[in-house]
Amino acid sequence: MELVLPPAFLWHDRFGDKIPCLGPQVTAEPLWRPSPVLPQDVTTLARALLAQPLCRRRDLCRDLFDAAEQAADHMRCRNQLHPRWGNGTLDAAARTMPLVQEPLWHDPEFIDSLLLVLVELKLRLAPAAEKPGTTKIVRASSWTCP
Repeated sequence: MELVLPPAFLWHDRFGDKIPCLGPQVTAEPLWRPSPVLPQDVTTLARALLAQPLCRRRDLCRDLFDAAEQAADHMRCRNQLHPRWGNGTLDAAARTMPLVQEPLWHDPEFIDSLLLVLVELKLRLAPAAEKPGTTKIVRASSWTCP
């Protein structure tokens, strides 16, 4: 079944494609449509997490992913920066928070923050069938080398 939106909810991009912009009366299951994720996005988000107490990091990570998604949708619908979250990248969302100076990669806390960001990224990019509860986790001890 095709989703039919009123004309006010359609925006045409430069290629002539119709992109739905969901308004308050239109609801759909949220899908994460990220801007391209670069290594800098991951490290900046990890730096923002390091500036927070350990007990807040997981929730803040999810909140910043949601903020980046909201900003990306705003960019697609209105073709302008989101007033708070910027251009829809994880880097822009993370830079709204206090950041620690970039630590060296042998810092265990920084590695934990990087892993937190990467796990959240993988969960959000996974198809619906692989969402939590069905995701197969491969442990390092089960890896084999050719």
